[in-house]
Amino acid sequence: MLGIAEIDNYLWAASVVAELALLSSLIVRRDYREYPAFFTYILGAVLQAVILFATYRHWSYSSLISWRIAWITQISLVVLRALVVTEICHHLLGRYRGVWALAWRILLTSAGIVLLYAIGASGHNTLLILTNLQRALELAIASTIVILFVFARYYEIVPDNAIRTLGLGFLLLSCFAVLNDTFLERFVDRYVPLWTLLDLLAFCGCVVIWGWALRQPRAEKVHEGPLLSPDVYAAFVPEVNLRLRSLNERLSSFWKVEAEQR
Repeated sequence: MLGIAEIDNYLWAASVVAELALLSSLIVRRDYREYPAFFTYILGAVLQAVILFATYRHWSYSSLISWRIAWITQISLVVLRALVVTEICHHLLGRYRGVWALAWRILLTSAGIVLLYAIGASGHNTLLILTNLQRALELAIASTIVILFVFARYYEIVPDNAIRTLGLGFLLLSCFAVLNDTFLERFVDRYVPLWTLLDLLAFCGCVVIWGWALRQPRAEKVHEGPLLSPDVYAAFVPEVNLRLRSLNERLSSFWKVEAEQR
């Protein structure tokens, strides 16, 4: 029967294969132009695997330098993940310049609060600083995605399938990471092997979901029901975005940016 270490090795290899397949798909379909932050994140995940493989071969898995390199690369990936979430926000809100001007300021402020929380709540314990920093970043990512899609639903902004699936994948990954890090902090000696296994499982699942979503046609045909008359349609459509347009105009005036003419 395979032990956790052997399963980890197989999952690690499977995750690298999945990442390379997704990276190739992004290059072939030229989706890296539309999702540059996401492309950089997947590339970073591949580079992390290469760095850790070389590190563990040169030093032991349990050595202090391996531990430091693993945490540095992991925190770097979480930061890249936060940039992908910012990219998702921009895809949904970028055309509303006033709303986006508020959104990126909130995201930047949240990043500063997360950093201060991680340092202040951990004292001089390096492990706690890194664990709290990762957990706080993951909480910020999950909260941002939830608020973004609630906002989009309220203002009837319809994301395409790729954006919706990317957001859902990062939400699940961040929620799982928060729970995983909480258990790691409480049971660090006994939980590390299982923590690695569960982290790999969650990431592999998300990579498969993202790959499937990005391979779907960008413009999908929607079932067409009975069409409204031109008069009814002309009267209905302005009301749908009235609240959003009003909010965007007020924010554009407040931030002194030019609202996009719609």
